[in-house]
Amino acid sequence: MPDYKVVHGTKVQNISGDPPAPFTGQVWYNATTKVAKYFFVNPGSWATGGALNTGRKMLAGAGIQTAALATAGQDYPPAATESYNGTAWTELNALGTARYKLASCGTNTAALAFGGSPGSKNETEVWNGTNWTEVNNLNTARNYLSGCGTSTAALGFGGYNSGHKNETELWNGTNWTEVNNLTTARSGSGAAGASNTAGLVFGGTGPTTAKTETWNGTNWTEVNDLNVAKYALAGDGTSTSALGFGGYNPSAFTTQTESYNGTNWTELADLSIARYGLGGAGANNTSALAFGGSGSPTNLTATEEWNKGPTTATLGSE
Repeated sequence: MPDYKVVHGTKVQNISGDPPAPFTGQVWYNATTKVAKYFFVNPGSWATGGALNTGRKMLAGAGIQTAALATAGQDYPPAATESYNGTAWTELNALGTARYKLASCGTNTAALAFGGSPGSKNETEVWNGTNWTEVNNLNTARNYLSGCGTSTAALGFGGYNSGHKNETELWNGTNWTEVNNLTTARSGSGAAGASNTAGLVFGGTGPTTAKTETWNGTNWTEVNDLNVAKYALAGDGTSTSALGFGGYNPSAFTTQTESYNGTNWTELADLSIARYGLGGAGANNTSALAFGGSGSPTNLTATEEWNKGPTTATLGSE
């Protein structure tokens, strides 16, 4: 078998740190940390993360992969709140109103939770990193709705209350205001968006759909569909860089992961566990977190981390 020098034309570098701009396939030894490393471009994969303390489904997620918030859910207690630091979950103060099938958005220190079951709720609560506080209610009570944005600039849309809903409401940090409706009424959809002026909704049921719509601050517009229709899936990211994963389609739990680039959805590597009613968090389609949910094998505490793109990995250490 040829050695590294024969293949690449150089020996493994022995340097005091990490190279500032490694090339794909480069291997080096960090003499300071005494760790051998290599650099590659990860096409996208899920890896096991730290387990939730409280197993649940139909929960809500907010934040990013290394600073996420898991809120409420079913299979109880349905008001539990936990924060993820990139390694482990920590239990925090509970939501004021116990519920599941709710929506949430924002960060793990400034989040918004609204709607939910049992029944159809309109309660809205804001998270300041320590406690939840009740604020002004949604105009339309509903469960199984979706949302995006921040704790002071959010969007809530879809859901269910005596039928699948297309209502959209905008949150300005104080009040909810009804704005233009979704093109397709639905519940249990995935969502992405960093503000209340640029959002994405995909999938859902009423019936089960693959339809995707984008929000420009005024109207919803249909864009290219998911590859597979599903509902009770999770989503993360922005309206131009999103990830949709898990869900129920059309009669089974799914592991499927799809990435959106602002124009099209592309199927990528699957979740390790097929599940629906899971929570999601992440800044874009290259870094995400999946947690909770019911599936096969049933593991309501399971957490998985998604990474795609340039990656430095450890080969070994002394």
